[in-house]
Amino acid sequence: MGMAWIRDYLALRRHLASPRAFLRARKGTLPDGRLDVLLRNGVSVRLRDVPMDRHIFHRIFARDEYRLDGVGPGAWDTVVDVGAHIGLFAVRAAPLARRLFCFEPDPGNLALLRRNLSGERFAHVVVTGAALSGRAGRRDFHPSGNPSAASLFGNAAAAGAPVEVESLTLGDVFERNRIAACDLLKLDCEGAEYEILDSTPPPLWAGIRRVAMEYHPVAGHPEWTPGWIVARLEAYGHRCEVLPSRKDPAKGRIFSTARDLLRGG
Repeated sequence: MGMAWIRDYLALRRHLASPRAFLRARKGTLPDGRLDVLLRNGVSVRLRDVPMDRHIFHRIFARDEYRLDGVGPGAWDTVVDVGAHIGLFAVRAAPLARRLFCFEPDPGNLALLRRNLSGERFAHVVVTGAALSGRAGRRDFHPSGNPSAASLFGNAAAAGAPVEVESLTLGDVFERNRIAACDLLKLDCEGAEYEILDSTPPPLWAGIRRVAMEYHPVAGHPEWTPGWIVARLEAYGHRCEVLPSRKDPAKGRIFSTARDLLRGG
């Protein structure tokens, strides 16, 4: 039992009813083809027998990948989750906000997302089966052998023929849901982050206080780089931190905070 296991156990103990059970099941095949993880607040989170589901859960709940540990219950008004997957970030963030809007276009992920966000504890969460991109309308969506890597853009992980999904812009989302201020915008949308940032009207950014996002390479768009994202966010009044992936520097995370918020405005 190494230090990493102990660290994970202590972190998970804050959230899970049985952290040992999750750590035992974290790797390998699940005998029942799924894993239901019971949280201390009584919520049951279902994971598929897909290693990435357990990996993402571990990163969010054990390693605080989205830096939520310092946020108190109900501290935020509105969170927007783009690329909600099966709801693991949303389950973690839901107690922190008065409203949470989740967007996920993948049909398989969407079904489990709705299941994981059912119940009275998630009455303030709105789930929409749609992608976000640079334009509204119907878009081709490319399935993947890795259910966390399906994308509006074809890539090496694509598996099978594309399917049509609804796409919205971030401006659409803010207008339809009457969002004047967003405490956290989370983006994990496999390349669509560039279109989203490029198409969002600059005045809307006055109300976006924080961004936590992944960035990905997109074939045919060499201009879409982390530097491009940072330049755009800084132009919108944010200060950025870039964390490239150790395994693949073309991918990584960016955290940004509105400068007015940093100054206490």
